[in-house]
Amino acid sequence: MLINQGKLQDAENVYKELIEHGTSNPAVYGNLAAICGIQGRPADSLDLYKKTLQLMTDYPDVHYNMGVAYMELGHVKLAVESYAKAIKIKPNHPEAHNNLGVAFMALGDVISAIASYNKALELRSDYPEAHNNLGVALRERGDIGLAIASYNKAIELRPNYPDACINLDLALNDQGKTKTSVQIYRL
Repeated sequence: MLINQGKLQDAENVYKELIEHGTSNPAVYGNLAAICGIQGRPADSLDLYKKTLQLMTDYPDVHYNMGVAYMELGHVKLAVESYAKAIKIKPNHPEAHNNLGVAFMALGDVISAIASYNKALELRSDYPEAHNNLGVALRERGDIGLAIASYNKAIELRPNYPDACINLDLALNDQGKTKTSVQIYRL
C-alpha cells in the first residue's frame, strides 16, 4: 500500500523492521529489494534478492530482477545466468527473453540475442521493445530490410517510440533513403 502511494521510504522502513524482527517471508525481502532497485541501489537489491532465494528458490521474478540489477552493475555474464534461471522456471516470461537478448548483445552474441528476441515475440507479439531490440540485432547482422520491418512494427505498436524512430532512421540511411528517414521525424 505504501509503495503504491509513492511512500518508498516509509515502506522501506516497515520492511526493514520486519526483517529486524526475524521474518522469514520471502516477499518482504523481495519487496525491499524492489524498493532499492527503484531508488537506484542495485547492489542493495542483489543482497536482498539473494536472501529471498534462500527462502524460496523457484521464484522467477527474483531471478529476472537480479538480472536487471546485474546489468545495471555491468555484470553481464551474471545477468545472463539470472535471466536463464528465470526462463528455466518460467519459460513463458517474455521480458526475461527480451532482457536475455539485451545481455547477449552486450556480450557481442548477436545470434543468441536474435533467438531470445524472437522467443519474446513468440510469447508476446505486441511487445514494442522486443521488436526494436530485434531490429538492432538484425541491423548489426546486416539484415537491414528485416531490421526496418522490426522497427516499423515497434512504431506501429507505440507510435511515439523515439528509440525505434531513431533506429529506423539509421537503417533507412544505411539503404541510402535519407529523404524517407527525414519524414519519420515529421510524424
